[in-house]
Amino acid sequence: MHPRTLLSVLFAASLATALIACGESDDTNTELDAGSELDSTNGEVGEDTDVEAGDAGDTDDSGDTGDTAVDLCDGACDPLVTCSVQAGAAVCGACPGGYSGDGTVCTDIDECAGDPCQSREECTNTAGSFSCACPAPLVDGPSGCLDPISAVRTRSPSDTTTTAAEYFCLTASCSAGEVLIGGGFGADFGDTRSSQASSETEWEACFDAPAADLHYGVRAICALVPGGVQTADRSASVGADLTCTSAFCPSGTSAVGGGGRWPAHANLVTNRSTPNGDGWLICVDSDAGGGVMNTSVRCVAVETRKVTTSSPEGVCASAACADGETIVGGGVSADVITESAGGFNEAVDAWDGCTALGDPEINAVEAICVGPF
Repeated sequence: MHPRTLLSVLFAASLATALIACGESDDTNTELDAGSELDSTNGEVGEDTDVEAGDAGDTDDSGDTGDTAVDLCDGACDPLVTCSVQAGAAVCGACPGGYSGDGTVCTDIDECAGDPCQSREECTNTAGSFSCACPAPLVDGPSGCLDPISAVRTRSPSDTTTTAAEYFCLTASCSAGEVLIGGGFGADFGDTRSSQASSETEWEACFDAPAADLHYGVRAICALVPGGVQTADRSASVGADLTCTSAFCPSGTSAVGGGGRWPAHANLVTNRSTPNGDGWLICVDSDAGGGVMNTSVRCVAVETRKVTTSSPEGVCASAACADGETIVGGGVSADVITESAGGFNEAVDAWDGCTALGDPEINAVEAICVGPF
């Protein structure tokens, strides 16, 4: 065969073999591509499924751990203490102050059973604690409860007998630590011009004696008053007849004593507490008007009770408190108060009122008392 012809035949054969090879490769690639896509799809689905399951599993594991801790402390300890989990068990904290127990159960301690309060205080047990307070009408003191008014007594009675006609004043003072709660006077004749507090510890009465050899006196009513004394004053012009004026106590207090000052031409007819016991009333009777009368009252934050009596025949009358009560003051009203208005008689624990000018009627003598009622 001619050499050129042989080359042509070999070339054609090689070309055919190459074409066949190319066709098989395309089929194979197609199958591999399809398989790759399927495997890729399956992989993606599988991976998504694994992630979701894993997430759910993680959540469940975390939840199981929290639930276990709560369950161990739930109801294991008293609500007042803390609970912790140690070595797989609930451990209760200590009970707070005022309670006894091991933390599982805490019981309130009744501190009042040990009488922790001071003298005369009432104890009230509270959750984990207690309180002390003074029952009414007692008041707080430095070492317990005290009576709102105690140790009532007259102090430093001051007396004199005139040697001539004159105007003069007498005073009586309370001792250190005592409080002036009121006062009174005694006179042989109806010429008293005032009976009132001249200071926080002193009671003063002034007289216009018409002659010699007349007897006059004054007393201060003193006491221990932990809450102190409050005062009030009021003035009024004197008319040409009966003139009255009242000074009233602050809210929450009661009158325990009072008095005032009036002109020389006026006669004292009332020197006592107001009907409700919330102030002091002074009344004078004058034929001529003019001048000013003053009324003052001393008040204490305590409930009071009044005892009154009268003497239609004049002379004297006394009012006394009941057993267990303490007299703290008093007053009188009459046609004309001439001899005594403020006679705190310690010997019989009563308030005296007297008159000796003719035969005037004593309308009322009162004693002001404090409990127990």
